[in-house]
Amino acid sequence: MEIREVLQLEANAASIKKIDAFLANLNPNHRDYPRALAHLAYLTFSLGDTSSSFKLLFNYLEICLDKEKPTIYNTLIKLYYAQQDYDNVLSMIEMKKNYLPSYNKVAYYEDLILYYHNIGDSSELIRNILTYLSDDITDEKRLKALVRVCKEYLKIEDYDRFNEKNKLILSLAITLNEDKIYREALYNEAFTATKVGSYPKALKLVDDILEIHLDKEMKGLVLALKLEILVALGEYRKASIFEAEYEYEVNMSTLDAKINFARSCIILYEALNNRFNKNNYEEQLALLLEEKEKLSVVPKSKKSKVHKQKIELNFIKNDPQIYQQKDQ
Repeated sequence: MEIREVLQLEANAASIKKIDAFLANLNPNHRDYPRALAHLAYLTFSLGDTSSSFKLLFNYLEICLDKEKPTIYNTLIKLYYAQQDYDNVLSMIEMKKNYLPSYNKVAYYEDLILYYHNIGDSSELIRNILTYLSDDITDEKRLKALVRVCKEYLKIEDYDRFNEKNKLILSLAITLNEDKIYREALYNEAFTATKVGSYPKALKLVDDILEIHLDKEMKGLVLALKLEILVALGEYRKASIFEAEYEYEVNMSTLDAKINFARSCIILYEALNNRFNKNNYEEQLALLLEEKEKLSVVPKSKKSKVHKQKIELNFIKNDPQIYQQKDQ
């Protein structure tokens, strides 16, 4: 059996026996040993034997080479996240830092960024992302970190700093041919312009975005934002024509787009004193919000044995919540 096969084994008694046999044939200093042992500990934890899992990892830390310790600390971090034991998560991050090679010191800030994201500390999250961005990282990581920090700026409604970093996203997304991120950044710029009352600028931006090829999800959000802008500008006739033309298309899009569209229609038809349409959209909105509430509740039976809550384990992945405004 090769290490690749070991790492694909799932949590069951047969897998535990296979990994035990694999480890028995290896010297503890073999390059595959720490990864196999870490996976064994993870599967043991998944099966409910938490004490044995932690014992495996801490015992190996006593004898393994320093260069292997980050692998073990990574697994300990993962298991403490699963227990929502954030004090020990931070302790393991600090311990792991002592064994990181000089060429990979940025991994420490990646760990901290993940940590502060999971505990919901926006100020520390932003501070660590900015430190991370000042280091020598790849353009790909830089772009994803910029997306992450811009989400935080949107959450705390710091639109000046958002716009400063969003410009970098737009430039870097073009360089890296990241069309989806580029479109999302344009949408976010229009969204923030709307929030601060720069409606003419926001309207031009959404019209520019609508000239780009958009997927159904993004187009629905952009159309809903345009209706909001038209209503805010008092362009009620244009808004009512727009609503009639694009209602079906928005309804084929995301739940967030439908919610935003319905809210704008309520304001529109209240201004036009059209009680019938206003009441219809109020009923629609109530149903949509009820649907969103149901989707936000995770049934206990669907939660894994390892993860007691939804934990984001990769801070630099694309996060659609940025442009979908799910935090509203």
